[in-house]
Amino acid sequence: MNIIIKDTQGLGIALEMAGYTQEERIWARNAIRELFRRTSEIVFHEVLGRSLPETIVVNTALNDNDELKGETAATLASYNLILSKQDHPLFTVKEISVKKLLDSKDLKFFEGTAIHEMFHAADRQMLFNSYQLTHSLQSRMGHYGVFEQHQLSQSQALLQTLLMFDHYRAEGVAVLGENLLMKTLISYEGHPVENFRDNFLGLIINSCAKIDGDNNDLDTDFMDDAYHDAPFILLLVLYKLGVISQELTQKAVDSIVDKCFKLTDEEVQTIMKAALNLSLSGFIHGLMLLGKEVAPIMPFLYFCGKLQFDFDKSNAEAFAQLTKQPESVDVFHAAMDQIMGCCIPEAELDNHFQNFMNPANSDSSYAELKEKVSSLYSILKRDTDSHRKQLAQWALTYFFDDEDLIHDEIDGIGFVDDLIVMDYALKLLHAT
Repeated sequence: MNIIIKDTQGLGIALEMAGYTQEERIWARNAIRELFRRTSEIVFHEVLGRSLPETIVVNTALNDNDELKGETAATLASYNLILSKQDHPLFTVKEISVKKLLDSKDLKFFEGTAIHEMFHAADRQMLFNSYQLTHSLQSRMGHYGVFEQHQLSQSQALLQTLLMFDHYRAEGVAVLGENLLMKTLISYEGHPVENFRDNFLGLIINSCAKIDGDNNDLDTDFMDDAYHDAPFILLLVLYKLGVISQELTQKAVDSIVDKCFKLTDEEVQTIMKAALNLSLSGFIHGLMLLGKEVAPIMPFLYFCGKLQFDFDKSNAEAFAQLTKQPESVDVFHAAMDQIMGCCIPEAELDNHFQNFMNPANSDSSYAELKEKVSSLYSILKRDTDSHRKQLAQWALTYFFDDEDLIHDEIDGIGFVDDLIVMDYALKLLHAT
C-alpha cells in the first residue's frame, strides 16, 4: 500500500514558524502515514474482508481562521468523496490535529477520527449513489424558470429531505464503526430516538411549507445531532429490516450505553458489513417500518402527496396498516384493493417482468428490487395455490404501477412504498 502525504497549503512552513523542528515535522508525517495504514487495514481487511486500497492520499492543510478561533467546529480530518478515485481514497488532515499530534506524541486521540473517515471511504459506493441522486436534483433545479416556481420548491423540499436521511445514514455508519472498533462511548443529551423523531417531524413540516411557497431555511441542528443519535437509529433500521437479529441489536446498544463492551469481533463485523450494504432507499424503508416511535409514516406520506399533487388520506391510512405487526392477509388484501382497485392481469405482468429484468436495468439501486420481484414472480408462475398466487399478483401489481401511493418517479423515495408492500407480501407467503 502506497500512502502519500501532501502539503497542499503550506502547513510545513506554518509549523516551522510555530517553532517545530524539521525532525518533528518528519516524525509527524511518518506518524500520520502509519495511522492511515493501520486504520485502513482494520476497516477494509479485518472488519470487511476486502482488499486494501492500492493508494491512500492524505493532504495536510491549514485550519481556517474561524476554526482556530473556535467559531466553528475545529475539523481534525475529513474524507473527500468527490476527489477520491475508486482505489485512491483522499483524506485531509488539518493543522490543529498535526499540532496536537506533535505536542502529545500520541496517535490515540486521532485514531477514532481516522477510523471514522476510513469508514466513509469504505462506504464510498453508497455515498456516491446518494451524491449522484442529489446532484441530479440540483442540476434540474438550475434549469427551472420563473414559470416553474412550484417545481423548484418541490425539488428543494425533496433535496433537503434526502440530505437529512443520507446524513443520518452515512454518519450512522461512520460513528457506529468508530465506537465499535474503539470500544468507546457516545455522550448523550436527551434520548436519541426522541431527538431523531423531533428532527424528522421538523424536516417534514419545513419541507411541506417549502412546497407551499415558504422559503424559510431548514434548521440544521440535525447535522450535529446525527453524530450522537445516528448510530442508534441505524441499529434500529438494520434490525427492522431483518439484517441483524434483535439479540445482536440489543448487545450493540448495551455495549455503547452501559459502558461495558459485550460484542465479539465476529459480531462487530456482522453489524458493520450490514451497515455498509445499506442504501439510502433501504435506510428510508427501514425508518418507515419503524413507524410512529421513530419516523411517523402519515406525515411522510402527506409530504409525498404534496410532491405529486395528490394525497388520499384513506389510501395512506390503508398503507400505514402494512407497517404494523402482525402481518394479516386480510389487511394486505384490503389495502391493495383500497389503493390499487384491481390487479394487473398475469399476461401483462409477464411483459412488465421481462422489461424490468432487462440487463439494461443494471443500476445498483435496482438490485434489492430485482431480488424481491423475482421471488414474487416465481411464486406467481410456479405455485399451485390460488391464494398464494393472488398475494404475489397483488404485490407485483403494486410494484409495476408507476402511480401507486408514492409515485415511482420521485427521486430517492419513489420505491420505498413498493419495498414495504413486497416485504409484507413475502412475509405472508413465507408464513403460509
